[in-house]
Amino acid sequence: MSSESEYPYTGFLDNTNFPPYSHLPMVGELSFDPDNPEEHWCYLGEIVEEPFPMRARTMVQDIEGKKIVLAFYPDNNVPGPDLSKMKVGHTIAIFYPTEHFFLDGTQGIRVEEMKYVKMFPLSIDNMFRASLDILEYNTPEDGKLLCHGCDQRKQGLSKCGKCGFFFYCGRDCQAKGWTDKKHKKFCKTLRDPDFRRMLEWKYVPFESPRFRFSSFSV
Repeated sequence: MSSESEYPYTGFLDNTNFPPYSHLPMVGELSFDPDNPEEHWCYLGEIVEEPFPMRARTMVQDIEGKKIVLAFYPDNNVPGPDLSKMKVGHTIAIFYPTEHFFLDGTQGIRVEEMKYVKMFPLSIDNMFRASLDILEYNTPEDGKLLCHGCDQRKQGLSKCGKCGFFFYCGRDCQAKGWTDKKHKKFCKTLRDPDFRRMLEWKYVPFESPRFRFSSFSV
């Protein structure tokens, strides 16, 4: 197992980078140019209803409890979302969304570019819990990190060989983290390179082209 890292991460509670719907920009705002944004942002919403069978449309809910319509209008040469993979309780991440008012009077997000959308198999509460745990266990004090098993600060800890986010004194502590701290439930999602990039991008200067997800899963 590898030695610990001190690379900084940001949590999903950062409303600048991970705004709830109430903080999304609106097209038409004087300070916002949708074609040339000056920062990164990503909306996280949990699927709360099965998608409509005849339309690529569903309902999602953000961390504030706001429910909105999520509708897909991909370009003609781009496949639309696989509705069978859109499961209630999973969380959809959307890069660079804006508030949208649909013709039927509903409010939500209109997605036209599928490269900016990805689904993660965790509830939004578990997404936020994972990001908070990552911040807690990756913040050193006097060069020491917290063991994810025994919660003692030490040097020379070994990291999880799969996701790389959590650190352990040895096998006993790793087993405790895997079961008691429920790392088994989160590890596969944390291994996803796109999940890591979302936690790192606060420290990456804005540049063009925009970030996009490396793997498409909706």
